Formats: sequence, C-alpha cells, structure tokens
Amino acid sequence: MTILAAALVAIGVADLIPRRRYALTAALAALLVVTALVTPHSVASWVVLAVEVAGVTAWILLRTVPRGREWLPLTVLGATIATPVLCAPWISVSRSALLDDLLSGGQGPWRWFEADRAILVGSLFLTMLATGNTIVRLVLAAVGATPPERSHRPDPSKTLKGGRILGPLERVFILGLGLAGQFTAAGLVIAAKGLIRWPELTAQADPHHVPPGPAAHGEPDPCPPEAAAAGPSIGPDEEASVAPFAQAVAEEAAPAEPPVRRASIEDITEYFLVGSFVSWLVALTALVIAHP
Repeated sequence: MTILAAALVAIGVADLIPRRRYALTAALAALLVVTALVTPHSVASWVVLAVEVAGVTAWILLRTVPRGREWLPLTVLGATIATPVLCAPWISVSRSALLDDLLSGGQGPWRWFEADRAILVGSLFLTMLATGNTIVRLVLAAVGATPPERSHRPDPSKTLKGGRILGPLERVFILGLGLAGQFTAAGLVIAAKGLIRWPELTAQADPHHVPPGPAAHGEPDPCPPEAAAAGPSIGPDEEASVAPFAQAVAEEAAPAEPPVRRASIEDITEYFLVGSFVSWLVALTALVIAHP
C-alpha cells in the first residue's frame, strides 16, 4: 500500500494547484519524495510503480478534458488506485530506517501507527480535499447535471453555493469518524448536510413566490396594478405640456435587462443528490482502503 499512498499523495498535491504545469511538477516531486522512503525489491513492484507514475501524470493532464470525455480521467484514476490494490500480493518493498524511526520508533504523534498505514491514511485525507471536488465535478458533468460552459442552460451550482467548502469538510469528517469507529456520528454528518441544504431547496420550489404585502393579509392594496399602470388622471392641456418631458425621459431611459434565468427545482435537486452521493462514495471508498 505504500506505492498507492505515494500515488495518492502526488494526486492530492497536484489537485491543490490549478495550473497544470506547476501541478505536474509538484506531483512528481511528491511522488519522488515518498517513493524515496521505500525501495521496491521485485520486478512487479517496479512495474506497479511505473504504472502509478503514468497514472498520476495522465490524471493531471486529463482532469480538465472537454465536455463528453469525463469518463477518461475517471477511468485513469480508478485504474491508478486499483492496480496496487490488486497487485498487493506480488509487491515487495522495504522501508528506510528514517521512516521507521519517525513513524514507528516511539517518537512523534504517529507512533501508534505502522509506517505504511500512517502514510496511507495521510494520503487519503489529502485526497478528500481538492481531488474529491474534482471527482464530483467530473461525475456531475458526465451525467449532465451541470451545463456546458457556453450553454444557455442555467447552472444549478450558482444556486447551491458553498459545495467546494462543505464537500471537503464532509468527506474529512466521514473518513475521520469512520477510522475512529464512530459510524453513527458519520451518519449524522451525512444527515446534517441534507438539513443544511433543505431551506435552499425548498426556496426554489416556488419560483413565483410573491413577498408578503397588504394583499397577503386580506387588506386592499392602496395602489393596485391597474391604477399604477393607468397613472393619474390629467386633462388634455396638462397632457400636452408634459408630453415633451415624458418623451425625453423615455429616450434617455436605459433598456431593461433581460430577466436572469434560474435553474429549475428538478435540476437543482438532481445536482444536489448526484453530487452528495458521489461525495459520500469518495469518502466511503477511502475508508475501505484505509481499513486494516
């Protein structure tokens, strides 16, 4: 699992950096630092390590693919994670003495962990941040829950804001509570997200909602729309005198902006449910990998 942890560290570090060139450099540097702490002994170990380097590089280059090809980086990421897991019986590596002294020698906060497990858990927490957001974004685009960049279709993410912050926090809490054995508390974290988002979802259910006014309480409106549209009653002489001013005001008035199109409640609900379930699956998958 040490080779897998090295790949996850590289992916997690790269996804924190927006620019592709800098991300690739940081990922390869992180991969070299982690793999320098271990030494592969078998041919299979070197082959798996080469596959992980290729997978990390491909993920960084493909994570911003054009619309319609989101399955490609997701497949690359899945293969990068599955390869060392499936080949674990044939992988043989040795840890450096420095790593054992630091993580298993009775010093530091990780002294109760084995060295391999400590690196793996740390890498999984790292991937819960930007990498988890990237996975959710790719899946949402793949299923059509978010519109293309130049589409006239309203974007639900403009309505349900804060997902890039709430998502990583949620995944970190689920993974941490799961590792601590507090599965009930992890379930409460999942339920809390629905409660937090519920007011925003219900607010979109009635887009024609009218703020309360006199008519909402059964009182007559002192200025009904018909009267406002008709305007005050004036005579012919007064109308002729104010006509030039009214024409000048109408010419100087700026054209009204078109109404902002908002996403429908169906699109918002699909966006919320798909994004939430994918985020939970990312955290649960990490929990399964981290399980001893």
